[in-house]
Amino acid sequence: MAAASGTPCVGGAFDSPGTHFYKVPAGVTSLKFEVAGGGGGGDFINYGTNGPGGAGALIVGVLSVVPGETLTLIVGGGGQGVYKQGLGGKGFGNGGNATNVGGVWYGPASGGGAGSAILRATTPLVVAGGGGGAGGGEGTVAYFISSTGAGAAGPTPGDGAPTAVTTNAGNTFTVNGGGAASGANGGAAGLASTTGAFSATSPGAAGGGFGTGANGGGNGASSKPGTNYEGAGGGGYAGGGSGGAAVRYGDYQNTGGNGGAGSSFTGGSGVAVSSVLSAGNGGHSTTTFTDVDGGPGYIRIACP
Repeated sequence: MAAASGTPCVGGAFDSPGTHFYKVPAGVTSLKFEVAGGGGGGDFINYGTNGPGGAGALIVGVLSVVPGETLTLIVGGGGQGVYKQGLGGKGFGNGGNATNVGGVWYGPASGGGAGSAILRATTPLVVAGGGGGAGGGEGTVAYFISSTGAGAAGPTPGDGAPTAVTTNAGNTFTVNGGGAASGANGGAAGLASTTGAFSATSPGAAGGGFGTGANGGGNGASSKPGTNYEGAGGGGYAGGGSGGAAVRYGDYQNTGGNGGAGSSFTGGSGVAVSSVLSAGNGGHSTTTFTDVDGGPGYIRIACP
């Protein structure tokens, strides 16, 4: 509704990751909103069908507000794609990091997207979860990687897909992706392996629950040290788990599962949600490094 003084109600588009503030105009008691979480990074296609990063959730609705109050808006960043530092996005619940964040190793796995949120003081009203980062693999002989990608956060948080590798010797090895967050509970760690005789295996890590991560959300799980092929989890109300990892000496080297998505929250006071969708901002799976990074989230405020 318009401000009582006759001055038009002014909304806003908040597209840059970070913390922003919006003061409700005088006389305004409701606002339309769109909240999108950050997308997870995608994978580089070398031999096979490496998967894309998971998209963040997009939540659309109307919020009851108090004239003159100031809302806190946290916009989540996207996760970095492969062959970079693998950093997760920052936001309400950070995305997990996929590789060594010291910058000395740039590996074939991707960071998770961060959650975005509207808060009243420190109380979340709406949270859009971030997408998981893609896992990957690298071998010493000819191989074919098959993966459908990381978990998307909307409409429903998704698990990270397994990553399967078939070598020219006809051997197939598979590792699981990380679990999606559910409500306030972090996603499960990806199992170390499901098929194949590996030389060494390692499970992923579980995502953080609500209240344990950035800004009070839940951080997505990072890959474990020394397992740089695990896709990281997305952040949000709770964080997604990272994928499992495995090593096969001889006809293959390393492989890692995809990260799970972070969860969303729509139960804040005065929130009426009309739709929960996909933000469509997961990093691409390409033969170049173009658009491999996950896209950032955003928050849009408009007057009914």
